[in-house]
Amino acid sequence: MPASQNSEEVTAAERQYPPGDPILGVVRPPPKRQGSNGVAPAQAKRRAVPRTAIAWLRRLSAQNEGAAQAEEYFRKEEMQPAKKQKTDAVNRGFVKELLDKTPSTLQTCRSLLVFLEKKLEATLPEPPAVGGPEDLRPRLATHAESLGRMETLRAPSGWDARAKRVLDIAAIAASAPGEAALGALQQALQKESQELQEKLKESSETLENVLTERRAWAKDAVRRDWLTWCERLLKAREAKLLAELGEKEEASEILNTGVDILEALVAGTTA
Repeated sequence: MPASQNSEEVTAAERQYPPGDPILGVVRPPPKRQGSNGVAPAQAKRRAVPRTAIAWLRRLSAQNEGAAQAEEYFRKEEMQPAKKQKTDAVNRGFVKELLDKTPSTLQTCRSLLVFLEKKLEATLPEPPAVGGPEDLRPRLATHAESLGRMETLRAPSGWDARAKRVLDIAAIAASAPGEAALGALQQALQKESQELQEKLKESSETLENVLTERRAWAKDAVRRDWLTWCERLLKAREAKLLAELGEKEEASEILNTGVDILEALVAGTTA
């Protein structure tokens, strides 16, 4: 076959199939385009990855690394033994007689502590102001609170049944030592009432009217203080039970008696 004819056939095949087509079995690079001056134009530069995309990829990498670290941390936490439950330090303890009357199991103590904490979440309103001459008002306010507290502590009813399982303050008040403490207070308050009544004669107000609101407020306040003492006593009992289990050392403390708590409630203190 003449060379010119063979050349024409290849040229026809090239026109039918693009260069590098596997049917031809020949791989040829595509022809370079030439500019108007006969020189091939420069190839366009590859577009750089936007910085925002790079930052995003880095952030994904950091998140993956952080997730792996978090997973490893919680895996170790699950393998650790359960931590002992912490209890608040008790600054001053209680005599054995009081502790023995509280619940004897940790589960019951902690259940009652949750109950008391919820009861104590309710805020007590601010004490109402007393009337009367301005120079007598501080003395009248103190007198009204002492009367309200003493009357409430002598009342056998109206105490929360669950909290009484921890500290039956009404029974303590009715005991011989409790009655002696409250009896002495009552005598002092009666004398104070007479003196204040004399000083109020010059005004148009009576002692009963001046003290009414503050006295009622004190009755609610002493019940709340009692709940705080129940909580403290229960925490002391919890600490003692933990000490018996060898989980906490029992510290030597100054001990409160029932009458100590009774007198503190009269004075309006919880320490």
